[in-house]
Amino acid sequence: ASPRQRLECQIFLPADSPCAHPRIRGDLPHPQRPPSGRGVESGVRGMGMSRGGLVCQQAVGALLLAACVVSGALGDTLDPIVDTIRPSNGPTKGGTIITIGGTNFGSADSNIQPRVTVGGEACPSVVWVSKSSVLCETPDGVGADRSVVVEVGSRQSAPSAQSKFQYDSPKVLGIEPAHGPAKGGTMVTIAGLNFGETNSNPSVTLGGRPCQSVVWLSGTKLTCVTPSGTGVGDVRVFVLDESSPENFGTVFEFDPPVITSLAPPHGPCAGDFTITVRGKNFGSSDSHPKISLGGAACEKSAWVSDGEVTCVAPRGSGSGK
Repeated sequence: ASPRQRLECQIFLPADSPCAHPRIRGDLPHPQRPPSGRGVESGVRGMGMSRGGLVCQQAVGALLLAACVVSGALGDTLDPIVDTIRPSNGPTKGGTIITIGGTNFGSADSNIQPRVTVGGEACPSVVWVSKSSVLCETPDGVGADRSVVVEVGSRQSAPSAQSKFQYDSPKVLGIEPAHGPAKGGTMVTIAGLNFGETNSNPSVTLGGRPCQSVVWLSGTKLTCVTPSGTGVGDVRVFVLDESSPENFGTVFEFDPPVITSLAPPHGPCAGDFTITVRGKNFGSSDSHPKISLGGAACEKSAWVSDGEVTCVAPRGSGSGK
């Protein structure tokens, strides 16, 4: 049965009417319009009629229908309204018991059990506490600003700023291996929390560079193939509209450059000739290598590949530079 409220209508009739100033009290469904197929007689119980008997009841009934329709007294139950969510966040694996505060959540004598969804997913367990309070066990999910919606029968609450639940952000705890060649291509395993209980297509960056071929394994484990890069960079995981924090302490280190040969191995003291430097871990095209000979910076340096860079030699003298 739908929650009901007591409605009092005062009807004023002409002074010479046999039904002058009767007072009608009745239990009416709270709403917006008369239920289809119902007359006022079935929804109103006349009480305290001053005089006029059945004729008076019929006359007042007609006026009451018009008055109550205008005032919005008849119709269906009001929509539920969600005012508070406590707590407002929890892990992506779900299982957080949240207390939802608001209005129009039904009554104790109703045979309609409220239904609650978080981000469109149904809570596996819902407990009605009162017309202004419902408990819900959150389903698994990811992302911030997930709308919490309460449904009672055919009516449901509208999304609002007060009806949001946030799943906890991803957290990176470790990466293995923690280093690899500058050219990339190393398969790494990332351990952490809140990566989602199902695959939500997470992404990973190492030092701001996107990891390749990210594979979700579980809510606590991912794998990916490292991009090219140089130096040391933060490991960050992104899931929908949330990400692990920067400078959290888990980093990946690209192996340092290694020089294996120079060509030519010597040149004039005046400089201004090109030297080809070969080796490994010279990074990628945007690495902007800096090369020096004997402490003096090359006039011009250029990246060729992960294993080769060039340098226009500066002026100098001596050997073993």
